[in-house]
Amino acid sequence: MLAARIIEEKTGLPYEQALQTELFGPCGMTDATVEAPRADDRVSASFRSSTP
Repeated sequence: MLAARIIEEKTGLPYEQALQTELFGPCGMTDATVEAPRADDRVSASFRSSTP
């Protein structure tokens, strides 16, 4: 998160847009994306609530 914030401050762009315009675009990486993982993806299955 700190690196993302630094990138936003230095470029003046949102993190995802900065990576697209400053990194992925110039490298020709047209299919590359940046997506934050959903909260559910970061929680162990044993800690997820289950509904019957």
